[in-house]
Amino acid sequence: MKYWVLYFFAIFAGLLIMPIIASNSMATEESPKISVFIGGETKEISIEEYTLRVLIANNAACENAESKKALAVSARSCATYFSVYGCKHDEFDACDDGNCCIKLGSPEDINRETFSELLSVCEETKGEILTLDSMPAIALFTRCASKGTRQCEEFPYLIPVPEATRCETHKTECEYEIENELGSLLGNTEEHPPYLVFNENEKCELAILGGNIIDGNEVATLLSLPTTEFLLTIEESTLNATCYGIGHGYGLNLCGADMLAENGMDYKNILKHYYPKLEINKIYNN
Repeated sequence: MKYWVLYFFAIFAGLLIMPIIASNSMATEESPKISVFIGGETKEISIEEYTLRVLIANNAACENAESKKALAVSARSCATYFSVYGCKHDEFDACDDGNCCIKLGSPEDINRETFSELLSVCEETKGEILTLDSMPAIALFTRCASKGTRQCEEFPYLIPVPEATRCETHKTECEYEIENELGSLLGNTEEHPPYLVFNENEKCELAILGGNIIDGNEVATLLSLPTTEFLLTIEESTLNATCYGIGHGYGLNLCGADMLAENGMDYKNILKHYYPKLEINKIYNN
């Protein structure tokens, strides 16, 4: 835990007592820093720059201005959490590898008009993060959770949130030769056909393959599937996998946020929809 976490305790203790509007005078004037391993080297950047880089990397995943604002608050929350508690690294707070921490983009990745738009998104939400018990929360986001988000065991405040309809934008189909690739995993498929157990949002919680019980996350990893929302069928010597969505499925569902924004919901209500156990607080002004 870094030294300035004590400063957060002081700020958020005040937020517990005073309304958020009155608390603006208590917030720090500057954006805190975060050390990031990016482009092959460790850099110290402001949390606002980190937020902007997350928006750049995920710009294609959400189109509406309000969903982009929701993503900005989510990204800033993660950055603040990393800067206070760290992530998986000892030498720096976070890296730009999407398979490890969160993928970051660069201004060179987008045109000037889009860059200006994302700067405005950051400015309109500046200093806003999601908190739990007045401390920074790791408000994860996922590109497409299709039928709904998942319960996160590591961070229980990231709860399942269903979608009204299944998004099929990121539908993928894969085929595997059982004899050559999966024989040891599936065993005798005639005696033991695949059996899947799903949660309320149709994510695979566990699978029975070849008589073995395997966690749904492990199945997705073994088959290199983009999500745990999948169906498995066997036709002769081939295993077919149909997947819906892309990403880990926790927190803010970007494609779902887009649909809510298109129906008139603003970013603060989008955040309340996907993070009902968290609160929005402003931790700095300028």
